[in-house]
Amino acid sequence: MKRFEQKVIVITGAASGIGAATTRRMVGEGGKVVIADFAKDRADIFAEELRKEGGDVQAQYFDATVLKSCLQLVEFAVKEYGGIDILVNNVGGTDLQKDQNIEDLDIFYFDKAFRLNLQCAIYLSQLVIPIMADQGGGNIVNVASVGGITADLRGTYYGVAKAGMINLTRYIATQAGKKNIRCNAVAPGLVLTPAALN
Repeated sequence: MKRFEQKVIVITGAASGIGAATTRRMVGEGGKVVIADFAKDRADIFAEELRKEGGDVQAQYFDATVLKSCLQLVEFAVKEYGGIDILVNNVGGTDLQKDQNIEDLDIFYFDKAFRLNLQCAIYLSQLVIPIMADQGGGNIVNVASVGGITADLRGTYYGVAKAGMINLTRYIATQAGKKNIRCNAVAPGLVLTPAALN
């Protein structure tokens, strides 16, 4: 199937783990993908691999904790491909040395945890919605976590931010649906990616 033929797709955290698997699948189904990742060298290698297989991809450095990087990512995608049809807000993570149980949380890690796991998705969505609306519609997919639904003995900030991602999805769907923009969330459990094994 070629469900994503001629679709321009921006995927954050796309060079490894869930993001890389998503990228590979969407490219395999005809999508033109911007591989946005903090690990630019890894993104470049992955992009070259996909190009050799016939994929239409571009790698772009992306720091989810910096708002300017979000803006640069959207501008890059529009410059390279002329628009954005699908945004996959996949990037996320936490430092479990700082993000522990409620009693032992590093309160000074709050801002970084929420910028990485929630603010980035809010801002990217805010940037792409007008672009999608002008094109007649689009799709936003938010990668949340089962941690946003249940609870755990640590990773408190991560879970709370992912709960916010789930409700952000509801708000975007409610507010942008009339512009023919769908928004859905997926909430994976533990996936044994390299990040999960560290």
